[in-house]
Amino acid sequence: MKTSLNNKNKSIILVIGFFIFLIITYNIALKQTVNVWDQYISLQKDLMQANYAPSERIILKKEIIQIDSVIGNTQRLATSQELILNELVNYCKTNQLKVREFPKTHSINDGDFEIETNTVTVEGNFIELLKLLYAFEHKRFAGKLASAKFQLNEDISSHRKYLTLTFYIQNFKSSLKLSEVNDIK
Repeated sequence: MKTSLNNKNKSIILVIGFFIFLIITYNIALKQTVNVWDQYISLQKDLMQANYAPSERIILKKEIIQIDSVIGNTQRLATSQELILNELVNYCKTNQLKVREFPKTHSINDGDFEIETNTVTVEGNFIELLKLLYAFEHKRFAGKLASAKFQLNEDISSHRKYLTLTFYIQNFKSSLKLSEVNDIK
């Protein structure tokens, strides 16, 4: 039998061989190059975003201060301590609880923010104290509930034991003013 190939078969083998050559070439050399190129484009986009970050930060600070001024106008009429005290007194009256301590607000300035911490100590039965804690945690009257502690105490003069709840409410306020943000360039 004759094993010679005619021109049509030679052309088909040549085309198939060319495609196999392309696939092998892509997998060996070009695939890594294409992946590196995609990574380069991605890093270049990240670099462009990083270049705009300071100006975006300033714009966001301005927006925060403007929102604070709109929202804060109603809350600035009373301090957070007054708001907490009002809600606490109203709640305690209706639920037979007694406010034991309500010291002055402790404030810390942390860069762009001021952190106000209010400490509250209330006396009562466990269920009512737990309901109070729940109300302050979920309704967020004037801040975020940061910590809580139940403690059983004894009155030395009457030898009476009573349960107290001490909890801490924190507020975070922006310490920047709109004029300070406008000065940042």
